[in-house]
Amino acid sequence: MKRSFWKKGALSAGTALMLVMAASPAGAHWLYEDIDGVAWAQDSLISTSQMHVIDGVSDKIFDPGAKVTGVQFVKMAVMAGDPSYKPDLTGYAAWYGAYLDQAKTKMGLVDEAFEKNMLDPASRLEIVRVVSKLIQPEWRFKSVPDEDAVALCVKEGILQGRAEGDLALEAPVTRAEAAVLIDRVMDKTGKYGKRFDKPVVGVEDGAFVLNGLRLKQKAGDVTAILGTPFLRGEDELDGDIGDEYKNFYITYYEGKTSKIMYKAIDEKLQSGDVELPGAAVFKGFDTTYYYLEQSEQILMVKDQNTYLGYADGNFYFHVDNGGIRPYNEAAGKLHDLFEKHQNQ
Repeated sequence: MKRSFWKKGALSAGTALMLVMAASPAGAHWLYEDIDGVAWAQDSLISTSQMHVIDGVSDKIFDPGAKVTGVQFVKMAVMAGDPSYKPDLTGYAAWYGAYLDQAKTKMGLVDEAFEKNMLDPASRLEIVRVVSKLIQPEWRFKSVPDEDAVALCVKEGILQGRAEGDLALEAPVTRAEAAVLIDRVMDKTGKYGKRFDKPVVGVEDGAFVLNGLRLKQKAGDVTAILGTPFLRGEDELDGDIGDEYKNFYITYYEGKTSKIMYKAIDEKLQSGDVELPGAAVFKGFDTTYYYLEQSEQILMVKDQNTYLGYADGNFYFHVDNGGIRPYNEAAGKLHDLFEKHQNQ
């Protein structure tokens, strides 16, 4: 049985032609609309977003220049230290209560002194005190001299000067700066696991291949490629098992991959101008579809993600009725798909 993502929505959470899609600073625009002026932070914004460590203030707005409060950074630090952490918010009056408790009593990242000004914008020095304990576990639950915390963060490349080596320790931290610091910490502490920051798409034997991943692939073959997931759970809509990695979310049905989500997009792939052997290209209102009729597989680029799954009657109906339009010659030759595949 094929598991299609079309009925439920795309996100629940031979000869090969391989295409390596280069990431560029402009590629971050698909993530947030307001980060053109912080090209130096865009890669970090992508990485921390993929790990659910730092979110935007809305779906498309990040507000990179906004100041970060102490409690806001505590949440980032907790998630950076344990990306699988799921807070139990019951029993806490404030949204940050569970994160503060975790940072203070479970992880030893902050103490009572930190709480005095935790609702105010945090200085770079206050951030360094927390970060140093993330990268030096032996310091947790202990008082560490500021000069030692600063020296460690500089030595490990976590903290760098703003201009001419000025560490600006008393200056407030912006959201963009926080993302860069957290990104460096997670990379340094190995929280990302195997990274696939550049998607590699191809077609082999009439089926899509995405960074070595295929549909109907066994779980063991997936972990051999991606490593250990940082989070495992169930799809909220259909109960299928799902594994999450930095760059991927993999859904399984009966022990084999049924849906693959790559947590980024490539602008050229989104444009529909990538030539993949045998692929018919269609376009909807805000979505680009690459379709292989032989295997009935769909590679879909939408919003902030790229999806690989199986087509169903919903897709075929909209193709036949013009809601999804042909974009290349191969797509223009396909007709009466709904009638042909009405059993889907």
